[in-house]
Amino acid sequence: MTDRLKCLIWYCIDNQNYDNSIFYSERLHAIEDSNESLYLLAYSHFLNLDYNIVYDLLDRVISHVPCTYLFARTSLILGRYKQGISAVEACRSNWRSIQPNINDSISSRGHPDASCMLDVLGTMYKKAGFLKKATDCFVEAVSINPYNFSAFQNLTAIGVPLDANNVFVIPPYLTAMKGFEKSQTNATASVPEPSFLKKSKESSSSSNKFSVSESIANSYSNSSISAFTKWFDRVDASELPGSEKERHQSLKLQSQSQTSKNLLAFNDAQKADSNNRDTSLKSHFVEPRTQALRPGARLTYKLREARSSKRGESTPQSFREEDNNLMELLKLFGKGVYLLAQYKLREALNCFQSLPIEQQNTPFVLAKLGITYFELVDYEKSEEVFQKLRDLSPSRVKDMEVFSTALWHLQKSVPLSYLAHETLETNPYSPESWCILANCFSLQREHSQALKCINRAIQLDPTFEYAYTLQGHEHSANEEYEKSKTSFRKAIRVNVRHYNAWYGLGMVYLKTGRNDQADFHFQRAAEINPNNSVLITCIGMIYERCKDYKKALDFYDRACKLDEKSSLARFKKAKVLILLHDHDKALVELEQLKAIAPDEANVHFLLGKIFKQMRKKNLALKHFTIAWNLDGKATHIIKESIENLDIPEENLLTETGEIYRNLET
Repeated sequence: MTDRLKCLIWYCIDNQNYDNSIFYSERLHAIEDSNESLYLLAYSHFLNLDYNIVYDLLDRVISHVPCTYLFARTSLILGRYKQGISAVEACRSNWRSIQPNINDSISSRGHPDASCMLDVLGTMYKKAGFLKKATDCFVEAVSINPYNFSAFQNLTAIGVPLDANNVFVIPPYLTAMKGFEKSQTNATASVPEPSFLKKSKESSSSSNKFSVSESIANSYSNSSISAFTKWFDRVDASELPGSEKERHQSLKLQSQSQTSKNLLAFNDAQKADSNNRDTSLKSHFVEPRTQALRPGARLTYKLREARSSKRGESTPQSFREEDNNLMELLKLFGKGVYLLAQYKLREALNCFQSLPIEQQNTPFVLAKLGITYFELVDYEKSEEVFQKLRDLSPSRVKDMEVFSTALWHLQKSVPLSYLAHETLETNPYSPESWCILANCFSLQREHSQALKCINRAIQLDPTFEYAYTLQGHEHSANEEYEKSKTSFRKAIRVNVRHYNAWYGLGMVYLKTGRNDQADFHFQRAAEINPNNSVLITCIGMIYERCKDYKKALDFYDRACKLDEKSSLARFKKAKVLILLHDHDKALVELEQLKAIAPDEANVHFLLGKIFKQMRKKNLALKHFTIAWNLDGKATHIIKESIENLDIPEENLLTETGEIYRNLET
């Protein structure tokens, strides 16, 4: 597998797809902890302008010349001259006798192929808001090259239903190339139009929702695969890259129209392998069947077995085995990413945790785990995973805005301030850094300062939907509801599946008394993320306001099942039960809530009222006293309830506040 991964990394680098290069470099470094794999990981980050990450990765490498050179270049960019000089001088004896290598032919490097071009085209369409065209491009990119993981992630982000088992399958042309001699580098053949795209035109209207347009499907039917031949037959991945000038020269696109007798071999191999790949577009865009995940231990064994095989010249058979093993690994990654994008969080968590242990301890997987726990409203576990990620990659800023939001929910001002300081110091031009600082100010209720930071983030990246959503919440906190709605709508314009923005709009309408509009936006958010207990609770609140208590109770009960630790949902459920005069069940809910939030005065106050209604004076007095001690501002209300302990009340909820006041108008 390692040889195939190295080929893939260089393939991604030469096509300037650095996200994919970083992804595969992490996989390689997890499998093979060597200087070469470390260099490829660092070089990928270097090309992606992640200079601080490169510095952290190579800080302790002193004997490997390529790593030392890359560390020196990074130190030069960061202005850390002393460290760079020390590293280069320390290994002078290793590099002083190396002769220049000027015989590496530029033509041996790959050129951007159809998959890469479609990937970048789809990304531009996505940024411009043309999701249908973007989807067509990403589907075609993945069908041509299933190793294009960034295109797959874009499809999941758009919300296209996928089946990873049908996506990550070795394509026929790759099988055909394994029989080619390396001397036949100029031989060309055509990439066939994926047969599953043809059947999509005959499928039902529902499956055509994200079908690939005929023009895009046919436009690449005669594309040259010579670039694939060069890339996937090249196994000498230990050769270091040339100068930066050579790399840019190698990216000139060449048009090749000649055919060769290898076309016959390609077509024969295509027919032979046609049964190995599902030919239906519908099979790609369906929910995956419930299957037992391949155990991580089993996959780890296969990876180690492949790694321990003889390191001689790679044969077609060894490449075939490596491709099969790598595809099995990509299926697990693909399933996890897809399930997370669909907010099937428990399944996504199981999928990521079924990965081999060395893969679980990589930045990509740790970030996904942290986001998964965050969406599960398990902020403590999310903080733990993100902190592990920070320890592993302290200069990483991607996904750290989610970490900062988890700290905001946990009311941890010191760690949040420290995170803001570190990210701004290492990544001052990253929108995530400014959003983290905005969260820091927001926690201190300095909303004006938070808005200034958010404006800076938007200036750095006008397509960063999180910044617009955060801006909307800050405007709402300042009771600037029109500005808040504008910000949330901008977030939705950037990403229509950003459910937080739909939720934010719902909250604004709820606070301004527009229950019908609030219900519409909450329902839209719940369609995107049906497993979020807060969204389900908000829908219940709409029914409660409309005095449809039984319907509200159904939603509160559903929210409690989704998140047993949700204080908001359980408190709302108890209130509705009281309104329905079911005091016994309300008492059960409040007792459970007391265990979750023992220091919440409203819970004890409401318990006291119920016990008062049930004429259990001792218990009523006990909980009134606890509420008094917990909330000194409500002493006059509690005192009045104690003085009238013998007088029954018709409405137990008259003076009761809320645990989360920001959810009430």
